[in-house]
Amino acid sequence: MTERVLHMANHVGKNRKDQTAKRGLQKLLDRRRRLMNYLRRTDFHYYKWVINEYGLPDAMPKNAHHAQNFHLAQNKSLSTKI
Repeated sequence: MTERVLHMANHVGKNRKDQTAKRGLQKLLDRRRRLMNYLRRTDFHYYKWVINEYGLPDAMPKNAHHAQNFHLAQNKSLSTKI
């Protein structure tokens, strides 16, 4: 998926008025973000490997402000907040 994103980003950079390609690129980025958020919740070690292997940004999930996901997003234990 990352190769497709890079290819689409290159195309959008060359063809700035191609609105369909921009929309397609945004859909690819959104899909990759959702998959990475799922991977972060389910298998954090594999998530970190994918981040390092493909050079993706380690962005916090959109719902990281919820209490149940806050500690996953921050990757801190409760003892460090006391």
